[in-house]
Amino acid sequence: MSKESALAELAGSLEDPAIEKDGNLLAESLRQRARRLLQSDRSGLTAALRQWLEVRDDVLSIQAAILIGDLRLSELRSALHQVRNEVAAGRALRPTSLWLFDTAIATLASPNELDQGGP
Repeated sequence: MSKESALAELAGSLEDPAIEKDGNLLAESLRQRARRLLQSDRSGLTAALRQWLEVRDDVLSIQAAILIGDLRLSELRSALHQVRNEVAAGRALRPTSLWLFDTAIATLASPNELDQGGP
């Protein structure tokens, strides 16, 4: 698989009219899809989430931060820090999203079995 395949898989959640307006439902749907990708294509998933961080989009970047923390994707730690610092400085995203980035970073800093190759 590849980044493009992972992006296409995750897009299924973003395009679902039943959940597109509800952040909690969207996050859960993305989490389910990302967990499947984590097992089959970790590198594609991390590349896709890195792209979501890089676009500095309120929905995509925030959902990427949530997934990075939830799935303990420590290989994206520096990219997550970079966006977090831009949010804190007021250069990217909504300031109210800062806590989501801080939570993801704190989660990556704590030991967990997911950091050892997946759930």
